[in-house]
Amino acid sequence: MRNLRILLGMTLMVFVVGAVLLLKNGAPSFTRPQGIFVVATTYPVGYFAQVIAGGDATVRIVTPLGVEPHDYEPPVADLAMVEDSDLFLYVGGEFDPWAQQAAQGLAGQKPLVRSIINDRGEGLVPQDNLITDTYGAPDPHAWLDPLLSKDMAHGIADALAEIDPVHASSYRVREIALVAQLDALHARYIAALASCSLHVIVVSHDAYEYLGRRYELQILPIAGLSPDMEPSPGVMADIARTAQAQGVHTIFFESMVNPNIAETLAREIGAEARPLDPLENILLAEVQAGATYFSIAERNLIQLTNALSCTTTS
Repeated sequence: MRNLRILLGMTLMVFVVGAVLLLKNGAPSFTRPQGIFVVATTYPVGYFAQVIAGGDATVRIVTPLGVEPHDYEPPVADLAMVEDSDLFLYVGGEFDPWAQQAAQGLAGQKPLVRSIINDRGEGLVPQDNLITDTYGAPDPHAWLDPLLSKDMAHGIADALAEIDPVHASSYRVREIALVAQLDALHARYIAALASCSLHVIVVSHDAYEYLGRRYELQILPIAGLSPDMEPSPGVMADIARTAQAQGVHTIFFESMVNPNIAETLAREIGAEARPLDPLENILLAEVQAGATYFSIAERNLIQLTNALSCTTTS
């Protein structure tokens, strides 16, 4: 595992350096918008930035709609966009490893850089609040906890105020409104999950530990932090036994990941396979329908109350 991570890091560094050389030698670029320009690698941080920025800054999200962000490799033009931004927001760790390499190449230069996972004092959330896996790697999915998302909102507002003090008060007003929405979301989760027959969920991908910690749910992941990880037959058998023993009747999968493993496990134990969104990205059809972080989180809550046989509804 460690050697694989080292090899991946070296490969990414070569990619980033090569991309910079291409940029300097006339590779396709992009048209920079006027005014304050923010680039975010993926939907959760990008959505919060868009809400706080309002009309005072332009926010672009690098990972295309509907694309699994763990697997995304940006074209050269995206790296040009990062280099020419005023603020670069990314997740960190193995969620968007290309972004971490790009950020290291920008150290001490424009743009201002902030991330969720960050050991240089530039974290969007307190680093001691991050969950780590069995290998010690930080779990990036902090946005599934509305209270940690409040920290993210505050960190983004701080960064925007730093690069654009003229509009600092406007950013603060929008931050306060966003925090109020997150508090309300948290209150609805507390109320809806207060009286449930079950307190364990089986998920296809280990992206829900923050949700479990905040609302006292046991998370049984089929795969690890990366949705591409394949579980061994032994792991599948262990999860099946535990799920049956605890009366689990729903196996959750992600809409952007092949549901075959979750569906196989569901058939094996006589359960139903249903979607639970980790909010890593959003589909184009959802955007067109007006979906947001909040509406998807509310949809997740409905799925959870059904799966956990709760007596209250959201």
